[in-house]
Amino acid sequence: MIAIPIAASTKHDALRDLERAEKMADCIEIRLDLLPREAWVPLLRRKRKPSIVALRPERQGGSFQGEEISRTHLLEEALGYDPDFIDVEWDTPPHLIGSLLRKKGASTRVIVSYHNFAETPHDLRTILKKMASWDGNILKVVTLANDFVDNVRILRLLEGRAEKTIAFCMGSFGLPSRILTLRAGGYLTFGALEEGKESAPGQIPARDLKGIYRAHQIHRGTRVFGVIGNPVSHSVSPNIHNAAFAAVGYDAVYVPFQVRDFGNLIHDLASIGVEGFSVTIPHKERIIPVLGNVDEKSRRMGAVNTVYRQSGEWFGTNTDVYGAWKALQAACRDLQEKRWTILGAGGVARAIAAGAEMYGQPKSLTVLGRTRKRLDHFLADFRKISSCPIGGVVIGEADFGKILEETDILVNGTPVGMVPEVDENLIPSDLLRPRHLVFDTIYNPMETRLLREARKQGCRTVSGFQMFLHQGAAQFERWTGKNAPLALMEQTARGCLQGEETDN
Repeated sequence: MIAIPIAASTKHDALRDLERAEKMADCIEIRLDLLPREAWVPLLRRKRKPSIVALRPERQGGSFQGEEISRTHLLEEALGYDPDFIDVEWDTPPHLIGSLLRKKGASTRVIVSYHNFAETPHDLRTILKKMASWDGNILKVVTLANDFVDNVRILRLLEGRAEKTIAFCMGSFGLPSRILTLRAGGYLTFGALEEGKESAPGQIPARDLKGIYRAHQIHRGTRVFGVIGNPVSHSVSPNIHNAAFAAVGYDAVYVPFQVRDFGNLIHDLASIGVEGFSVTIPHKERIIPVLGNVDEKSRRMGAVNTVYRQSGEWFGTNTDVYGAWKALQAACRDLQEKRWTILGAGGVARAIAAGAEMYGQPKSLTVLGRTRKRLDHFLADFRKISSCPIGGVVIGEADFGKILEETDILVNGTPVGMVPEVDENLIPSDLLRPRHLVFDTIYNPMETRLLREARKQGCRTVSGFQMFLHQGAAQFERWTGKNAPLALMEQTARGCLQGEETDN
């Protein structure tokens, strides 16, 4: 069930928003503390969708600043309109909670709620036990996630609970729990009417809950996949994978996991049902030591972008190489014996170098790293697996003119130029020549500043979009055993990315 909160500064806006919300919501939350007084009665009288009435005090993240006795009296007035639910904070004085319970109608159910905007405490079960001592119908625990593991702890809170419970995390780290709470048995989740109408940090637009994540179809048996990275808000992988699941009738959901610290990451992911995940910046190298099994190709290149679970064990592989070569071959069939220059020394750059070595028999390979330590580590690893002549330069010390004179294929394997920093570019455009093939592995935006300037100089260009698409299709097939609906995935991804460019 999806509840949409109504918060507006005028009665007119509140009624307009209510009409819009009713088209998407299963339930409407009337946030009295976020509405003008003149809007209360018109909203309370309207009965087209079940309603939750809340008058949140400041101590629980709301806007009401009056005394508790005054707040309770206002809630008692709201009870006169027989709302379906009334939300009462767990730390409301006992005698005032008792007064509300006595005055509510038989059809009004009580949500006893706890909010923590600072953290996800370790004593959640103790808090839940205290909340259960009040005579409520539904318990609600909402906390701030400061890392991925907080999602795990809040979702585990729902395990084995017979009572109706609402539980999820707020904030950017908490986004997965807002979706997966429905799989774990949570009574409902909240979705914003639109971006900018959130009543709490990290609230997902209701249209995305319904459209991208198909929230109404999520149940305890739904399989879970996702992407780990930091950040992950730029990723359109959830859009394309969820659309692909729907197209082939596969009961699964793909969610973004913002991960900062690995800790017990693999165990924690398994504990909430995750069966496979994509790996993006900056974790493609870091993930290898925590996996039990990594194929030889990926271990040699030192980067994993795809993880799957099989017979209770975790395996890592790399589909970036496949995606990159599909993209390059579409632009140029003659990729043999070329002089390569790769910007970056991270996971994507490693995949490009490994692909060049495996399929392109490069004449030479030059790597430009942003730090000496990481660059030296890259070069040492590559020399163990290849006899290809390879050299390295720190970007800040690079003579780009000389390097590009001796380059046929230039690849950007850094995040420079990615949304939101779309005006950045490492390469002076006046050094580019029509003989250069320029490949930017960034897919968002679809045409980066580097590609735009290279095209103006007459270069052949390759967008990271095709790499992203083909590596994603390979992931999908690995996880599901089904053929990827490539045309649909491309259409979905283009729609997302072109929409962002229009918005910008």
